[in-house]
Amino acid sequence: MQHEQQFVNQQLQEIVPHGTAFLPVQFYLNQPLNEQVFLYTHWHEKIEILGCQEGSFEMTIENETFPVHEGEYVIVNQAFLHSARALAQGRSTHHALIFDFKLLNSFLYDFSQNQFLDPLLKKELFFPHKITRTTDWGRQCCEELDAIFHNFHEQRFGWELSVKANLLKVVSILLLEQQFVRNHHSDKQIKHEKVHMLKTTIDYLQQHTHTKVTIAELAALINVSPEYFCRFFKQHTGLTAIEYLHQLRIEQAANLLVNTDLSVLAISLQVGFDDQSYFSKKFKALKGLTPAKFRKQYTLFE
Repeated sequence: MQHEQQFVNQQLQEIVPHGTAFLPVQFYLNQPLNEQVFLYTHWHEKIEILGCQEGSFEMTIENETFPVHEGEYVIVNQAFLHSARALAQGRSTHHALIFDFKLLNSFLYDFSQNQFLDPLLKKELFFPHKITRTTDWGRQCCEELDAIFHNFHEQRFGWELSVKANLLKVVSILLLEQQFVRNHHSDKQIKHEKVHMLKTTIDYLQQHTHTKVTIAELAALINVSPEYFCRFFKQHTGLTAIEYLHQLRIEQAANLLVNTDLSVLAISLQVGFDDQSYFSKKFKALKGLTPAKFRKQYTLFE
């Protein structure tokens, strides 16, 4: 997995472009989630739709974490912090679509634009986070979303218009069934403060991969109690702070294994593991290989 710093800025906003000005949509097919691959915590000003194709995974959006199973869909609203990872010992595959909501705007400013599309664009209404096939409206939405990915995969002439039509149909169904959520994130200052708290914590962890870090010092860093800190960090990343720190350490260790000739013991100590056996166990759990086998398979050092 590439390091998340390559993809997000200081405010955890994703800086990867999705689509073009002429066609503001981007598809990602057959994306895996497993013990080695996860979707890092970030946000963007576009809407993201994820459809679970195989297996199950765990999704975190703002302070809500929930499982997503085969055939179900997730919709991430504009500017919502989100991440995803495999369920314990599990693997999954999903499709993703990221699009600018302006794609659905009408050239003619009509009643539909004013009453239904503008409130979504202005973040007065939000999509529900999860859509399943357990209700009639949910099944209809899932079928429209299935069609979107099918149309993209087939790439038949006019698929772009079909995708736009399917998205508008989803919006129509959700409106008819009153499934949109009124804005309960109106206080932008609160959101800014939470992003700042999370970024401060992540920066600190990135700078202290080689030293002992305690929950107490992390909580003090952002002026909250240890109990609140644990809930806050898990809600927004899907991991405990220690689990997140271990992932940072393992990523750093992987880089050292393939780019230096340092011994496994030396690398273990350098990234903050005093026990080489425990380091090897954590490394294999996240990378699927022992440190020695990982180096042999991917080494760049001669």
